[in-house]
Amino acid sequence: PNFFAFLVLENILGSWERSMGGSLSLQSKLAQKLAPLTICNSFNSFCTCDTETGLFGVHFVASTVESMTDVY
Repeated sequence: PNFFAFLVLENILGSWERSMGGSLSLQSKLAQKLAPLTICNSFNSFCTCDTETGLFGVHFVASTVESMTDVY
């Protein structure tokens, strides 16, 4: 029942990579917040749905584990 809500959320969060140009002008608020920081190199939101279950999350890529503790 929450299939469409999670698809919308996935598109709102979007994805981002440090090598992308114009990071501060992206529509994703998460990308705008992470672009000036050196916390992570990229992120990607995902939504996988099955008939009775599903999985939603955001995958972050960082150069060190210590830099990701700042995200929490």
